[in-house]
Amino acid sequence: MRAVRLMGDVSNAETRSVNVLVDRGEGRLRIIASGAEIGDGDTWVPAEIKGDEVQISFNHVYLLDVLKVLTDEKITLCIRDAESPVRLDVGDFTHLIMPIKPRG
Repeated sequence: MRAVRLMGDVSNAETRSVNVLVDRGEGRLRIIASGAEIGDGDTWVPAEIKGDEVQISFNHVYLLDVLKVLTDEKITLCIRDAESPVRLDVGDFTHLIMPIKPRG
């Protein structure tokens, strides 16, 4: 939650987007943001990763909405690709969050 909040403060005020890069080689999630007013930033959180590397963008406000109500430290993210809904599982709680469509 701290990493998302921190990068949310850096993110573009209009899109509020943060990029999450699943970095299999390093065993972490990199949270990356860029904003015209503040600049660029990135931070990371350790992760146990199964599957392929992927980069996906979220509105950090929607991501924080779910993270701030969770009490467990371990969250399972089920990510198919950069354009599909992402499932967050914690115990018997499941939440879906839509990514921001990448600009092409």
